[in-house]
Amino acid sequence: MVLVALPEERRRIRELLAQFPSGTETKSRVLLDALRQVWNQNPREKIVVFTTYLGSIDALREAVEATFPGKGVEILRGGDHGAKTAARKRFERPDGPLVLLTTAAGREGINLQFARLLFNHDLPWNPMDIEQRIGRIHRYGQRHTAQVYNLVTTDTIEGQVFMLLEQKLHEIASTLGKVDDEGQVTEDLRGQILGQLGTRLSYDRLYQEALSDPSLRRTRQELEVAMTNATVAREVVFELFQDLENFKLADFQMYDDGGKGMDRLVAFVQRAARQSGGDFARKDSDLLELTLPNQQVVVFTTDRDRAVQAPDLNLLGLEHPAIEQLLGKMEGLPPEERGLFGELEGNSSESGCVTVWQVVVHGRAGQSNKRMVELGFRDTGDRAVFLERLARDLPQVRSPAAPDGATWVDAVNFLNGAASRALHRELLHAGNLAEGASYTPRLLGCVQVRGRRP
Repeated sequence: MVLVALPEERRRIRELLAQFPSGTETKSRVLLDALRQVWNQNPREKIVVFTTYLGSIDALREAVEATFPGKGVEILRGGDHGAKTAARKRFERPDGPLVLLTTAAGREGINLQFARLLFNHDLPWNPMDIEQRIGRIHRYGQRHTAQVYNLVTTDTIEGQVFMLLEQKLHEIASTLGKVDDEGQVTEDLRGQILGQLGTRLSYDRLYQEALSDPSLRRTRQELEVAMTNATVAREVVFELFQDLENFKLADFQMYDDGGKGMDRLVAFVQRAARQSGGDFARKDSDLLELTLPNQQVVVFTTDRDRAVQAPDLNLLGLEHPAIEQLLGKMEGLPPEERGLFGELEGNSSESGCVTVWQVVVHGRAGQSNKRMVELGFRDTGDRAVFLERLARDLPQVRSPAAPDGATWVDAVNFLNGAASRALHRELLHAGNLAEGASYTPRLLGCVQVRGRRP
């Protein structure tokens, strides 16, 4: 069947392609004209162009190089973080190419704040992906007003749905007074509505169903309902977390943990790198080098200003792809490898264990809250609050050999029984479970405490 159908399908595709007029696509012509206007004002302006389709990359590169010889075009199609970094470095050089053409591969993990102009040659179906694209140039270290231009073909289904979405957003913004001096939806409202909308709407299905509904009547109805629900959800979240009646600016103080959070992140990366067969070595007070098997060396700094000024440096943070990779690897370990098992010396003669739980509380209105809970138990299984103070000493745990089968079964039975019931009572007593709320517990560690010998 494949031998019969495939040639016929190829023939049909060729016939359809032959119906397209030759020459440059309309959106590409608009883009080329925009580039001409930009470079007439500043011949060395750096410009980022996003496109969704791989086929568009080659066509755009040929068009730009033919129209503006000598300006230079850098391509970012995908690959690991090293490939992205190399493309960014070539694009960033003062004598480097002036245009970066990228697919969704450049949407995350690459900082382009040295450029201020971004063109979306075609748009992804999910508008939150557009926000991620904008975040490549509109971020810390950007010294100019970031300018973003969306090229939309309004006589296509994609264009009509996009414009319909923008229209609904603008209507909501106008009602709430969230329109800026330029008549645009304010950034905070756009992010809030789109964030809520993403959990209530399947963009893939929306666009697919629009193909069989050219009038977009059903699409309008679905967007109307989803927008209404997203607006209500935004108002609920705003009321829960943005109550400013009792807020006094004079009482506000910047929270500074003295670098403890960064120290914990550095310690995690060092341990995770060693367990992965690599290393995370400190070169100076705020410079560290991550080495992992079969990967390029990545140089990090904990100084944000230094990272902005030095293109070769990466700011250490949870969102960096290399750190996300280590976090994902550690979270993907089976429970018996991920959980902490070891011994601590207590401050009294009593023995027992300390358990550490991560609890996500789910509210009835859809909000969630994450917290850490430490519970201590005597050998008898009774709650022992004094043992919970030892949770801060967990980094000093002595890890013996893995427990034998019988010990492991006893521990699992205890954790699923008495410990889980104690956790539920603690959440109720602390007022963390409102009416209609639920929670998801996750055991992070169970450490045996040996009483001091007399």
